Amino acid sequence: MLKKILKYFILRPEEPKTRYYGDGCTIQHSTDLDIETYNGKVVGVWFRCQHLPFTQTKVDEHRAIELEHAYAVSKPIEIHALELKDI
Repeated sequence: MLKKILKYFILRPEEPKTRYYGDGCTIQHSTDLDIETYNGKVVGVWFRCQHLPFTQTKVDEHRAIELEHAYAVSKPIEIHALELKDI
């Protein structure tokens, strides 16, 4: 029996390293992302006090117009929490 218990603890999968970040766990209450720019370049993306990974992509005029239209006709949303995985 002891062998089975030890085998379980040795071979069990590692617990996922995810964490919840949002309502109830932060003092801030913002519900959107903060995009920081310098000279037209994105230098930081934040949700409340949590910095987020990002990729900046340059788009052409057609894509910019397409995105502006998509935001204009979409329903407003709010971000209340993120599930983050520390790697």
